[in-house]
Amino acid sequence: MFKKKVTPTYTYFLIATSLMSSCLSVNAFATVTTTETQKYLVIATGEGIEGNEFSAFDMSNVEIGADQELVSNSTVGSPSQRVGGINGYNGGLDLTSYWVPNDSVNASKSGNRFNDTDPDHGNDTVGSADLMPGARPVYEGIDYSGNVALTGSLSKFTSSNADVNATLGIHCNRDAADCFPNPSDNNSFFADDGDPTDPNDPGYNPDNDVQGNLNNLDGVSSNDPTTLLAELAAQRDWIVGLTADTTFSKTFVENTFKDNRNIKDGGGSGYVTDINDLSSIAQAAVITDLDAIDAAGNNDGIAVIDIHMDGAAFLLDNTDWILQTMLDTMVIFRMKDGTHFDFANSSILLGDGTLNSQDSIHELGAIFFIDSDAGGNQLFNVNNAILGGIGLWDFTDFTPDRSTLLSTNAPSFFNPAIDGGTIIHLSNAQGCAQFISNRVEMSNNRWNRCAKGSTIPEPSTTLLFALGLFAIRRMSK
Repeated sequence: MFKKKVTPTYTYFLIATSLMSSCLSVNAFATVTTTETQKYLVIATGEGIEGNEFSAFDMSNVEIGADQELVSNSTVGSPSQRVGGINGYNGGLDLTSYWVPNDSVNASKSGNRFNDTDPDHGNDTVGSADLMPGARPVYEGIDYSGNVALTGSLSKFTSSNADVNATLGIHCNRDAADCFPNPSDNNSFFADDGDPTDPNDPGYNPDNDVQGNLNNLDGVSSNDPTTLLAELAAQRDWIVGLTADTTFSKTFVENTFKDNRNIKDGGGSGYVTDINDLSSIAQAAVITDLDAIDAAGNNDGIAVIDIHMDGAAFLLDNTDWILQTMLDTMVIFRMKDGTHFDFANSSILLGDGTLNSQDSIHELGAIFFIDSDAGGNQLFNVNNAILGGIGLWDFTDFTPDRSTLLSTNAPSFFNPAIDGGTIIHLSNAQGCAQFISNRVEMSNNRWNRCAKGSTIPEPSTTLLFALGLFAIRRMSK
């Protein structure tokens, strides 16, 4: 059980009063938890030693701040896609054989896992993504969200054959030249020129972007991470202090997320008999009702799920998983007893309870959280995967006890591993997500940023209530 911290009764009264005030804004939410965090697709917190700078972020055959074909095949470029060509991303990511091996048909038994609604490149149309039945569509296009933060004063990044599309670029806690000391192969940087980022908007025109050279440090700059690090420490305190709504046991995980839980292979209780019925889809793929989990718990707008794997890994293999909510319920999966998360040949997407949703995924709706390296350093291993609205958050560098998951022994503080710590490894993966770890490795990837606070249309009072309690608790210390 988590230890509860006592807050004076009048504090709760003040928060309740504030929530009824029309002055409460989305900015209040962002100020409390995401002002800095929401800016970045990647936050790498690793630190090196003098004379042996640590590579906290590695990317090869990658485009970030853009995902111009979902599901991707191995070719890119014009027509339709704007990439760096010989000066940057040249493709390599190929997931068609896993999800859409058959052209121009919907998902079906022994056929496709996704609806193949858009041809493979080079007859594809950016902005028309292949779809998982029952899930919201993943944003497809260039939105310049590929911002990266490297917080270590002795850390660096490596890059080859990459396109960075970003408003801020790559922020380093040191001089730009020291942060990218050994450029290799071809890397491009494209800054946001203010055009619309919806490919279906007539003003969407990335072809008029000025192509910069990342190797010449275009898009790389110095930035003080002090505020970001303090914000992350506060977020860990908040996440660790939340009350769990339910627990996924090892037996439940192994029975629910068994191999081949998808429409094509029907590894659940049966094959899909009606592609237009969610309950039928749930017979093969996995649909988790976040609203029901939250309602059965404390009904605060956040479904908090503890993962208890009895010292094993959380495995997702050849499975399509929809995290469904009609009430904008956020979900946080906390590793309470286990070694790491391993996603292979799988997709994890948000859903809104409709079969033909038009609400593209832009925001963070789910966080997979782990904060101990007791089981090894590769805490997230993601291979051949599609993620939509998913955060992979490794906060080991902020825990007061690196050997204990969800430790409440002391408040969080930044204490990074030196010259090698925990890792998020991403190979042949794409979608909309956010990655936080000591080190992040990408090869053959395409990512837009999904961050909390980026596209919230109005405050969720339940979520603001929980976050407000946390903020005032912190200020009263």
